[in-house]
Amino acid sequence: MYVNNSFTLFRDRNLLLAEVRDCTISVYGIAILLVPIFGLAWLLKKFVPRAPSPFAVTAVFFVIGIFVLPPLPKYLFSIETEARLTERTEYKLISKSSYRSLSEPATWIFPVTNAFLLLRPVGFLQGGYDKTRNTNSFEQI
Repeated sequence: MYVNNSFTLFRDRNLLLAEVRDCTISVYGIAILLVPIFGLAWLLKKFVPRAPSPFAVTAVFFVIGIFVLPPLPKYLFSIETEARLTERTEYKLISKSSYRSLSEPATWIFPVTNAFLLLRPVGFLQGGYDKTRNTNSFEQI
């Protein structure tokens, strides 16, 4: 009997993303990700003789990976930060700053959020914002 456990699937997805994020730190990490691709291309060449060379397939994935994978940790950071900010109601997101980089073509289409401007009431521990007070102070984070 198959039971769909979404928590296990979600946890495995996060584990996979963490491994990819760790591998994208350097060119050596990207090379580690290319090993299974080379293996699959080699097997394909073994069974389908007209398939392209495993070295050519790996080279194409290397060029794509070198331009697409490095900004992945930045994207994951901005997604996690925005998710945490929506959970925390005491902070108000005022603005976000994004950037594009010539050396990272993935950011040409999807810019990476690199700064968040937040606002929260001063004296948050003493009660924070109160509608009945005449003056409320806020601080910028």
